[in-house]
Amino acid sequence: MSFLQALLLALFGWMGSIYSPVLIGGLAGWYTIGRPLVSGMIIGVILGDVQTGIIMGAAIQMLYIGLVTPGGTMPTDVNFAA
Repeated sequence: MSFLQALLLALFGWMGSIYSPVLIGGLAGWYTIGRPLVSGMIIGVILGDVQTGIIMGAAIQMLYIGLVTPGGTMPTDVNFAA
């Protein structure tokens, strides 16, 4: 991994996890690129292996979907897969 890739991954992680106007705040920040399938694809683009990034993102997305509960109940820990 090169320094540029590490820098881009760090910047991507920061932008996806903050609740600020960067990347339109929650709309395009946490609610979009913070999801495992989308972030796996973006990380795959940064590292040069999009197919593996999407496969890993889809595997983690399945775990994530199991934690999100509909209705008024709260999941135990939504961020454990990240």
